Amino acid sequence: MDQEILIQSLGQHIDYLQSIFNWLIILSVVTAWAGIQRREEVEVLGLKIARRYAVYVICALYLIVNMIVLIIFLRLGNLISLIDDKNFLKGLSILVTHTWILNPFSYFGNSRLARFYSCEGLGLLIVVWWLANASLSTLRDDKINNYALLLSTVFLLLGLVSMGAIFNVYQIIQKRLEYINPDLSQAFSSVFSQELWASFLGVLVGLLAFVVANKLQKRLILSHKAKS
Repeated sequence: MDQEILIQSLGQHIDYLQSIFNWLIILSVVTAWAGIQRREEVEVLGLKIARRYAVYVICALYLIVNMIVLIIFLRLGNLISLIDDKNFLKGLSILVTHTWILNPFSYFGNSRLARFYSCEGLGLLIVVWWLANASLSTLRDDKINNYALLLSTVFLLLGLVSMGAIFNVYQIIQKRLEYINPDLSQAFSSVFSQELWASFLGVLVGLLAFVVANKLQKRLILSHKAKS
């Protein structure tokens, strides 16, 4: 296969992820704001949706987005595997130095500071995922809906599978570097090991945002009932 096309495709796939997550962040914030304010209609992609149906529509959108994201991460693993040894470092450079702030594969050196901001992408990626999950919870009001709960569970599982796809790319990179450039392999290993801590912190921060959103939603529901 044409190596230049494979290398360019790596950058294009990260560009695509950047666009998707920018849109996801905006949708999550708009949804959470509408949910917390208890608006009767939620506007999505220019369409106004009744509140009682919004949780299904938005969750379906999140599931579609999650599937696309999962496929892109799987493709990245395939692409990095298809690049030959001669062009591997060139392709890797495209992947790890992309300007996307949420890039989970970032690498900018092995200094303490460089390692710190190289691994923040994965943590922030997880926070964004929790933000989307929290925005859904603001639309559920005080009713436990089995269908909405099922959709949210599928959303959770897809997120976990996507995390597995990200770590699969790490493993592919690490194995290739072990014989292509052992010194760089050791440097990458020290950074990628910190990604585990970044993911753990991302889960904690995201879970905190989820809990706060639910607490705020319950208080607003009680306040609404008291007024009525």
